[in-house]
Amino acid sequence: MRFQWAAEIRRRLVKFESDLQAPEDIDHLVHYFMMAFEGIIQMVKFETPLDQIFPAIDITMEALSTRMKKSPNLPGLK
Repeated sequence: MRFQWAAEIRRRLVKFESDLQAPEDIDHLVHYFMMAFEGIIQMVKFETPLDQIFPAIDITMEALSTRMKKSPNLPGLK
């Protein structure tokens, strides 16, 4: 299943490749998102309160927005 997730993340990043500042970073971003998602899954498994999980998701999305040519207007981001 892990390989399927990575393939899906890669497919989505490639879809928006022209919006990335450095499209050659796609592989690094795939690994980053796999690490982030696995960490969030662990937080859920250990019943971490949602008020701690949602900020972790926001930080992950902020990391992606810094790699974009133009920052997307994502809900919850400053």
